[in-house]
Amino acid sequence: MNKKAIASKITLVDLSVQTKAGLTGLLMTESFLFSIPTSASINSYLKNQYEYNGNIYVLTAFLVSISILLLYAHYRGAPSYFVKILKSKRIDLLIMLIFGGVISILFDGLGMKYYKQLAVFLSPLQLLGLVFLPLTMAGLLVIRAFSSQLARKNKIVPSFFMNDSELQRSDDDLLNINGEAARFADRIWNGGSLDSIVFGIDAPWGIGKSSFINLCIEHLRKKQDSLDCIIYHFNPLRFQEKTNFLEKFINGLAQEIQKEIFYPEMHSLISNYSKLIRGKIGLSIFGIRFDANNNIDDAFDELELSIKKLNKKIIIIIDDLDRLNFSEIKEILFSIKKSFMLPNVSYLLSYDTENIVNLKKTPDDTDKVREFLEKFVNIKTSLFLDSGILSKYISDNFYNAVKNNLSIDPATVNQTKNAIAVIVEIYASSHYHHYQEFLGDIRKIKRLINTIISLEIEKTEFDNSDFDKHDLLHLLLIYLNYPHIFRKLFNTETNGKSGYFSLVRKHDDGYPKADPNGTEIKGWQNSTMYSDYISSLTTNQIFLLNKIFLAQTRIKDPDYGEKINEEKKASFACFNSNSGRSNLEQYLNLIAKLSKPPRQGQYKFYLNHRNKFKDGTSIDEIFKNNEFSFDKGEVSRKQFWHVIVNSAYEFEPDVANRAIDYLLQNLHHYSLLVINKIELGLRDDSAFYLIKLLDVAAWKDSSGGRTNNIGENVAPIAHRIFGENSYQGNGVIEQLMSSAKAPLGIFDVLIFRLYCCANRDNNFFNLQQSLSKHGSADAPTSGLVNAITIAEMREISQKIFGIFKDQFIVKKLNFHEMIDNLSIENITGRYYSYVTECIKKDAITSDEVNKAYRAAKTRIKSFTTYQLGNTLVESGVGCGYYDESGNSDGKGIASQFNDYLFDVCFTPSPTNNGFVFFIDYLMLSYSDLFSLDHDDGKQVPTIQSFTRILDRAKLEAYWKTNKAALLAADFSAMDKEIVTVNYVLSYKDNVMDVFKVLDQMENESHDSAAIAQNPN
Repeated sequence: MNKKAIASKITLVDLSVQTKAGLTGLLMTESFLFSIPTSASINSYLKNQYEYNGNIYVLTAFLVSISILLLYAHYRGAPSYFVKILKSKRIDLLIMLIFGGVISILFDGLGMKYYKQLAVFLSPLQLLGLVFLPLTMAGLLVIRAFSSQLARKNKIVPSFFMNDSELQRSDDDLLNINGEAARFADRIWNGGSLDSIVFGIDAPWGIGKSSFINLCIEHLRKKQDSLDCIIYHFNPLRFQEKTNFLEKFINGLAQEIQKEIFYPEMHSLISNYSKLIRGKIGLSIFGIRFDANNNIDDAFDELELSIKKLNKKIIIIIDDLDRLNFSEIKEILFSIKKSFMLPNVSYLLSYDTENIVNLKKTPDDTDKVREFLEKFVNIKTSLFLDSGILSKYISDNFYNAVKNNLSIDPATVNQTKNAIAVIVEIYASSHYHHYQEFLGDIRKIKRLINTIISLEIEKTEFDNSDFDKHDLLHLLLIYLNYPHIFRKLFNTETNGKSGYFSLVRKHDDGYPKADPNGTEIKGWQNSTMYSDYISSLTTNQIFLLNKIFLAQTRIKDPDYGEKINEEKKASFACFNSNSGRSNLEQYLNLIAKLSKPPRQGQYKFYLNHRNKFKDGTSIDEIFKNNEFSFDKGEVSRKQFWHVIVNSAYEFEPDVANRAIDYLLQNLHHYSLLVINKIELGLRDDSAFYLIKLLDVAAWKDSSGGRTNNIGENVAPIAHRIFGENSYQGNGVIEQLMSSAKAPLGIFDVLIFRLYCCANRDNNFFNLQQSLSKHGSADAPTSGLVNAITIAEMREISQKIFGIFKDQFIVKKLNFHEMIDNLSIENITGRYYSYVTECIKKDAITSDEVNKAYRAAKTRIKSFTTYQLGNTLVESGVGCGYYDESGNSDGKGIASQFNDYLFDVCFTPSPTNNGFVFFIDYLMLSYSDLFSLDHDDGKQVPTIQSFTRILDRAKLEAYWKTNKAALLAADFSAMDKEIVTVNYVLSYKDNVMDVFKVLDQMENESHDSAAIAQNPN
């Protein structure tokens, strides 16, 4: 096209625009002229009707009208538009605007005649309505705009979740991409060159392409005045499918140009050119087919010349190109290359080559996609987020990343960071490449964080819970990426089910019989079901599952399973109900049901308190924690003591002694009432805790360790038990049997004593050796276990009986009566209110509590009587085996104790009926020795059961002396029951059976005496 033709075309476009400017000036002037007769008519009407003198009112109305119009112009963006007009220096259009007004004035108003007629024809009120109609509309629009703006300010509420919006400002750059974006922006600017170049950003989804583009735009806008560029950001995804994308593109481009400069010709030029190419170019843009006609070259030259005249570089950004279908991508690229490669216009395309490749279903075409892209993109850059940047995002910049997105307090932000802290370790590990699909970009991290927040996992107290963060993270990744696998986990490992994914032990279903080499295997293993299931999964799916469940990686010991510490057993998700703990089920319920186990059910909760105690915090201070309240039952304290005792080997003797002191001073607060249903009965266990602490931690060898447990090194154990040396007045026996704790103190000390016996297989070698050597340097510590036990228990038995004698025998206090008089509050310690609350909540019935209370008293009575009076050496040794002092072991204690029973406990007095205690005790002897009368199937007592404790001769003498009185008392008519743990007997049904056995004993003695007198 020659220069003349170009000039001609340009003149026609200019003429069109200038004509519009002239018409605009003409219309503006005509509007003003129309207001003259209109205002005169309205003014005359008001003056005659209301006798108003109008100057002040006219001025007020004028000012109000002007204010409304100015506000309307402000909200319509008139000031910036006016500035653009001034900057355009379009004197030609200003002249034409003025000339249009002059024409109107020269003709005294082209429509003045009609304006006057209209002012006469219409009433003043009608004219007033016409005048105020546009003002009213403008005023209402201003009010609406102002109220909408105010409402937006009032309704700004930060989101609870992290959104997926891209970065808008370099100040928000937490990925260290701003510098690269600035350099790339400078390349796009290209020194202001007229060359049209297509730039490409090739990177995967989620890595931050849109954010990178925004930072490029920000860099260009900061220098926009000096760089003279116009940026047009077009995203086809914002429009519906089958939209006329070319029309949207052209309109948007024209509007963007008009925003920056006043160039009214541009929209027409671009629009005309697009209409031409839609008809003749043998392809379509954005789904619209077009071909060129004979004038398309002229139109292109017009547009080219106009863009050159702008003297500004136009940068067109097309985002998310890879999210279109492949045919649309081809059409866009061809359109850019063939139709819109204009001077001063550069393109920035955002896409992911791999996604575009995947759009192709035909393998032959797939190989050509990369080559196809290279034909259109002149300069390409790629974005990379290395693991170091992602790690920094999670660790150093996490608070800045969420502070504008999360409507939560800083404490919750810290908890969320704590919940995902394990990701930092993954980024630093050599296995990171396995996680790239799940954690390799910001979008995936945000998705994970939002999931954590939506599931309220950030509220989980990881410091006080058994959840292993690594296992929880991997289960969350499965939940997010492979929901079908998570459903399989949930269906096979909850509601008591286990062994599909979780590890199994020998004799569990699915336990493998041998390894691939045929060798027998042992310990914890993956089930055959697990092995079969993962064989059909992908590499990434197997990787995630094996990180949680593969036995060889979770448990390193070759004989794994036997030496796993308690913390791992309590926390690893590979263990479930087949291990005694439902770890995996707790993980699954946390994710699927937002179900968080209580702190007091978590091993780590107690481990943390163990550490506090070890570091010097008193147990009293620890137990002020609400979870240890007496109102919540004994479970929490029991778990605490389990952890303390199992950790005793870590304690210095002074730390162990602090625990021992607390138990001795507070053991009576715990419950002797044993009710498994509401988990009561910690007092029995406390004696075991005492012995364990004494045995493991209450001594040291000369090197400061605990490897050389010779007699002199373990001697402090016996000193502590007997209250000697530095433990004067603070001995275990003395504290347990203090008179204030009678009669339950005797029960506590006898439980303690029984656990000490070497022949009970308790493996308390240090304590047993210490007791043995304390009594005699020659006491055996090896050889026959019963011989060891007899020597070991002599001194402690004599000590206990000595105190018992002082407290009960000397004072002639009926021990059995005192036990019968114990209230339920005495038996339950500090837990009576807990028991009553459980009754109110229907956790247990009052009848069940009453039965347990009566059984507890008979157990105390039976156990203490048996331990003090028996002379047997089997699974323990009775106190009755020994003399009160010395080493003769003539069973003197048994004799004294029998005298006490018959003379004090079983003899009637003015204050009690000793016969009742006698009968009660004989009925208690049913507990472990009885025979069956096959005629009626009833349990019947035997004389052997009565004389295990009671001396037969003394029993015969007692029966002979009191038989008549016992029979006369008619005890079978008493409404009384003896309730034990194993059975219930009544006086009505069983007293006469007891008397028959005693009669039989008497008869046997008479027969024996007769035979002795007359052997023939």
